This record gives sequence, structure tokens and C-alpha cells, in this order.
Amino acid sequence: MDFLCLPQDPQWLTYNTGSTPVASWMRSVEYISKDYGIFSSTINQKRAVCARCFTQSRPAIIMIPARTTCPSGWTREYYGYLMASYEGYAHPSNYICVYYSPSYYTHSDPGQGGGLTFVNADCDGEGTIDECGTGEYVNNRQLTCVVCSR
Repeated sequence: MDFLCLPQDPQWLTYNTGSTPVASWMRSVEYISKDYGIFSSTINQKRAVCARCFTQSRPAIIMIPARTTCPSGWTREYYGYLMASYEGYAHPSNYICVYYSPSYYTHSDPGQGGGLTFVNADCDGEGTIDECGTGEYVNNRQLTCVVCSR
């Protein structure tokens, strides 16, 4: 899996917070650095802060998880749901943003490929999303995403 920067103010579409047998989960990421002596010891096991860069001379495209709208000055290309392979699969997967009304091949056979499944907010147990405690993120709710250009 890759790492994603989550906003503190998620936006939602349709969701199902009931029992979901097949899912991938979104958790916080933190620095594990205490034994290296490179960073200050106060950063160890603290949540990582993300940054995005933009330059005027090159076009930029960004996928923002847990949002359906773009920052001011950006153009929304599409929005939908954050998806990845099922967490229990042996192979790694990247997060992707799938359009809220996806296309599909009508002649495809079910069960013949890898699976994309919704990424749910994980507010229970170890490594949970910090904003769960403030009520911004809701346990087991499917995360949205938006793709923006500038």
C-alpha cells in the first residue's frame, strides 16, 4: 500500500457503515524513528504531516482522499470513492480514485481478476485515524476522493 494524506474535514457520498465482509482500511501513519538518532526524539510515534508542492510552470494533478471538492484555484476532473485491493490479499495495492458512477465491461466474467474494494475509515484498534476521536471520520464508512488539476 502507499501512504495518503488525509484532510481533517472529510466529505462523504453514499455509504454503508454496517458489516462489510470485504474491505480495505485507512489508518494513520506515524514516524518510527527513535532508534536512528536522526530526528528529534519527540517526533517518534507522532503522526506524519503531509505537504503538496505546486509550480506555475508545470501542470499538476492530485488525488485527494476523503474529499469530493477541490481546493480553491483547482479544477475538479472527477470524484468518487477511494478503492484498493482487499486488505487480506497477498499482493500489495495502491489506492485509486474510482468515479462515483464507474464504467465496466459487460462481457467480463465475475471472479476472474484481482479485486478493488472500498476503503473504509478505521476508528477501532491500533493505528486508527486521529480525527475519529473528533467525530470527523466515522468507523467503517467508505472514503470518498477527488481528482483535481491546475
